Amino acid sequence: MENAVVLLCKRGDVSCGVLLERTLSFQSLMTKLCAKWKDLTEGSFSLSFSVAGHPQCLLECDEDLCVLYALTLSSRTEFVDVVVKDLVDTSMVSTVVDVCSSSGDVGCDQLVLLDCVGTQVDLPPSFSDNNKSKVLKSAGWCTAIVGVGQVFVDGAVGFRDVLSMYSLFHGFKYVYAKNDAQTVKAVCLERHTSKECNWIVKAKLEMPSGYFVIKQFVGEHTCGDASLSYSSSRSTSSFVSRLVSEDMRSDESKRPVEVMKDMKKDYGVEITYRRAWMAVKKARAHVYGDYMESFKELSWYVGAFRASNPDSMCVLERHDSDHFKRMFLGFAACKYGFTFCRPILFVDGTFLKSTHNGCLLSACAKDGNQGLYPLCLAVVDSENYENWHWFMEQLKDFLEDGRVLVFVSDRHDGLLQAVKQIFPSSPHSHCLVHLKENLKKRFGGLDNSKKKYLLNLFNLCAYAPTAENNGTNVRRSISMKWKGVICPIMEKKFKGLFNVSKTWAISRSRDDLYEVRCDPSVSVNIASRSCSCGEWQINSFPCAHAFCALKRAGKNLNDYVDHYYSVHAFQNTYSKSINLVPTIWKDVTVGSDGNVLLPPLCNKRPPGRPRTERIPSTGVKTRKITCGRCGQVGRHNRARCKEPLEH
Repeated sequence: MENAVVLLCKRGDVSCGVLLERTLSFQSLMTKLCAKWKDLTEGSFSLSFSVAGHPQCLLECDEDLCVLYALTLSSRTEFVDVVVKDLVDTSMVSTVVDVCSSSGDVGCDQLVLLDCVGTQVDLPPSFSDNNKSKVLKSAGWCTAIVGVGQVFVDGAVGFRDVLSMYSLFHGFKYVYAKNDAQTVKAVCLERHTSKECNWIVKAKLEMPSGYFVIKQFVGEHTCGDASLSYSSSRSTSSFVSRLVSEDMRSDESKRPVEVMKDMKKDYGVEITYRRAWMAVKKARAHVYGDYMESFKELSWYVGAFRASNPDSMCVLERHDSDHFKRMFLGFAACKYGFTFCRPILFVDGTFLKSTHNGCLLSACAKDGNQGLYPLCLAVVDSENYENWHWFMEQLKDFLEDGRVLVFVSDRHDGLLQAVKQIFPSSPHSHCLVHLKENLKKRFGGLDNSKKKYLLNLFNLCAYAPTAENNGTNVRRSISMKWKGVICPIMEKKFKGLFNVSKTWAISRSRDDLYEVRCDPSVSVNIASRSCSCGEWQINSFPCAHAFCALKRAGKNLNDYVDHYYSVHAFQNTYSKSINLVPTIWKDVTVGSDGNVLLPPLCNKRPPGRPRTERIPSTGVKTRKITCGRCGQVGRHNRARCKEPLEH
């Protein structure tokens, strides 16, 4: 058969042939071998093959099988030797004997397990299907080192990694007798301390190939199994980071605790939290780039960003000492989409968990389907008046639409002053959290049960998280399937208004003026799109009272909904795209010239114990309490009182 090769698979003293074709998968090969040897199960054995100069090549997946097939074609080989090695020692053959004795203490329904020399042993847990040993990802490490002549193309670093894998799988510890770029020699820890073990491996650099080759190897340990360990100092953070780097690409929020669990579950290796934390840090630097080095590329990024996203805004400022100071970023696509959103901006700042601390300032809006819509952001050293003033200046230059905006924030002192100076005609409102004190005053005339109910309802609204599961291109594609006139969330709101207003009575005063008799009664003016409750004017969306009046007047509800809530406006909001910044044409010398941007100046933590209470914003009144122990009025109670008492 053309382009066919025979795999001579040898297990012990028995060999069998399997036809290697281009269409043969690794799973099919495993199934064929399990059919040849009935006592084999998938995952209980490993495969390896040998080629000239490489006596031990792992065969673990479809890619390895394709490599083997390509090697046979290039070398015109007709057969390849494949070694089938059991991962579990089967040299001890156990025998189950049914013992039936009328005079003995053992019943006929009991089993006695004997080993090959007739010694009685306990029933192993493998007799239960639920306790089958798991095949670890480290199973291939068993034969990572095979003997003299083995070649490592990655030099000393590659050899040390393979040596770490080999020792971690077999559970022994070793030390380096010599360790440099030319020679690496390792001996068992027991040999190093008490001269009681013969295990040793030595590899040297060969020139001109630059490969590391094993020159000496004694693979037998004579120190016994008492020194076996689940952990080893050789499972360094760098070694662990190389194992978890691929997982970090798919889950960048992976935590050190999860890495510790994965190493134990997948590799059978125990590592400390500190080592896992360092491994996560190094893996992130390897996958996403080093945090400190990224500042050197910011100057290049600004120019590349402007070229990839015309009409976007990117402002980078530095200190006189060439250290990073602050940066503003606004995309043209977001600015265009904001014109189809209500002119309300939610501005806030939050701290950054980085080496140099810092603060992230952002401005967000809400689209027609009540989803969060990011508009722009800035990275600054701290949240103060100077940075808020600078942020508002950049925001004004970025928007350029002339609309009167409404700002919603926690009313930070610096933010309050900045909005008044940069946007003097724009109203500035509280967020829900800071309205609580005002609401308490308004609820003062209610009885305690109603007051408690309303405050609990307020807390649910204030602290309810907003789940954003869909990305910006995803939202665009989903909106193309909508068939209605207004967005689905607002359609559902109409259903809620209908259920609330079923029992209300409505009377017409004149052409467009209606009275809705509820508790309390209100008046609705359809022509001016207003309701005495004020909700229609604030939200630009009919309230429950307006819903009743519009239904009584026979009007189309969609005609009285602001265009910001329409499907057409939502689709326009996400019609533009943010272009990526490719790095393929980036000069390799970026960050090496004299005009380099240095990392931010370190913001040291102020002296003293960190605060445990939130700093209240402007307009928030704190409740004073009287301590039952010392009698003082302040912010502590009997349980937290530390005042000395006079006897």
